[in-house]
Amino acid sequence: MKEIEFKVRVYAQNPSFDQAYQTLESQHVLIVAGPPGVGKTTLAEMLAYAYIADGWNLVVIRDLDDGFNEIDDTQRQIFYFDDFLGRVALDRRALAHKDSDLARLIRRINASPNARFILTTRAYIFEEARQVSEHLADRRLDLARYMLDVGVYTRQIKARIIYNHLLIAKTPQEKIDALVRSGKLPEIIDHRNYNPRIVEWMTDLVHIGNIGPDEYPAAFLETLKHPKRLWDIAFRTHISRRCQDCLIALFFCSQYSVDLEDFRIAYDGLHARLSEHYGQPREPKDFEDAVRTLEGSFITIQGTQVSFINPSLRDYLTGYLDDLSLLEVIASSATQTQWAQAVWQHATGIAKSLANRQLVASAFIEVAHVFLTQPVYRRHRQDGYWYRTHGPGLSITDRIDLLLSWFSASENARFAEIALQLSQSPIDGLDSSYDGDEAIRLIINLREEGYYEDLSIGEEIALSLERAFIKMLRGGMPSDDLEKISDAVEQWKKYLGDGVQLAVQEAVEQEVDEVRQNVANFDSESTLEDHIKTLRTLSKRAGILSQKVEKAVEIVQARIAELRDETPEPTSPSIKPRADIDTSAFDDAAIANLFASLVSK
Repeated sequence: MKEIEFKVRVYAQNPSFDQAYQTLESQHVLIVAGPPGVGKTTLAEMLAYAYIADGWNLVVIRDLDDGFNEIDDTQRQIFYFDDFLGRVALDRRALAHKDSDLARLIRRINASPNARFILTTRAYIFEEARQVSEHLADRRLDLARYMLDVGVYTRQIKARIIYNHLLIAKTPQEKIDALVRSGKLPEIIDHRNYNPRIVEWMTDLVHIGNIGPDEYPAAFLETLKHPKRLWDIAFRTHISRRCQDCLIALFFCSQYSVDLEDFRIAYDGLHARLSEHYGQPREPKDFEDAVRTLEGSFITIQGTQVSFINPSLRDYLTGYLDDLSLLEVIASSATQTQWAQAVWQHATGIAKSLANRQLVASAFIEVAHVFLTQPVYRRHRQDGYWYRTHGPGLSITDRIDLLLSWFSASENARFAEIALQLSQSPIDGLDSSYDGDEAIRLIINLREEGYYEDLSIGEEIALSLERAFIKMLRGGMPSDDLEKISDAVEQWKKYLGDGVQLAVQEAVEQEVDEVRQNVANFDSESTLEDHIKTLRTLSKRAGILSQKVEKAVEIVQARIAELRDETPEPTSPSIKPRADIDTSAFDDAAIANLFASLVSK
């Protein structure tokens, strides 16, 4: 909310806002796409702010499970998911896991009277996602009707964006005077590389503090000519090695934000290894000193969450870390499973030859043992109850998959041995949300001839996974997870043992028997309607008597009736289209007149 409130003060409303609002109201879902830095996030946040001002509840999500858990027809909710397909490149693995969930969540929000969903993504990532995902390309979903491509600004709007930033960002007065009097504003506004993100950078005191007033107009133009230099000079020359290590550690943490303590653990392992490798001294307080130096200029800290201050810094580091010899050293420093996975994913995008992949994969042997002991979940106590949240630990299925990827690339049998140990004694067990249908996929791959070549213990791992999978099924799970698991088992049942199919049948019977308590906390009519379809589909597979199924359906329908009584009539926020946006020509005289009020007398 603090971030949004600041952006309200520098935002220059343009026709995209009205187009976005109309799409959001007619479809309940809006996907804002465009190139990096053109204002996708800003537009999304301004829309969210308008809804919040009318009493809607903001629900910021970083995971689709958050959306399913929070949807509630009895409240007016505006859901917001920034860079939902990845911040720099498409996360194909994550998309393969969750694209069906995304399609289902979009349908549910689309059907909900009091929910709106705003998502942002880079246009090239979205197009790639539609090419590789059958769910996102599904004509029935028709994502095109939710799309808004942004990035086109009139001359007046571009001028207003600079004006607002100069006014609000506390740009030194002498620099404002020099910029306006230089006569270079029209050239800046018309520059082919004009970008709101560059404007934000070049009006921020932290980044322009070393530029003299006389050099400021030329520096502004130079940054537009060579935008990739934004972070390069700052990273290579303005900060110490310990600060550089800090930013590299953050790069391989979550794309959104990371808990400060998890960040420290990642940093300590990386900094120690890089310092040793390059013969650099290090001190006990390096982490604290680095964070203190970087905060406000490279990173931002909100509560205990740390993130990059600007997405363009992640873009820069993506290119900077295009160095396999450096990635080998980084790989050997990993102390967290999720962090290790991020390093490997980045490395495989660079290492095109088998020999290079072997070098990087082999470096992970020092961290592989962590996979056996690092918890998947973080537990905390609140109001007398114990809760668990997903921490920096990968799911069991992802750990085994990653270990086997390293085995295939390196031919080091130790990776496969650890994978077997993990399948036999999975710490925290399998989880239906993270391991459900993915465990089935992994079992099939293990049994498919030629998938894992030279893996002599593949069947042992598969059998151990089946036992863990059956234990998970008998422990209960959300209805959506059960449906996905049942679909996967139905599709691949010829590869699975009888115990797995029997356990799924028992889970379906339990779902029908316990329908009343299962739906008591459902607050979305669209979710309940989907639940009826799920009950009928799963019951048919499990051979449950139709009379019993219809009694369960009646209970769900009764909950729908209760919810309709609790749900207020759908209303739209009182957003009025801007009638004062002038799209006519905005000449140099108009620019001079706009900025004249900023010049000191």
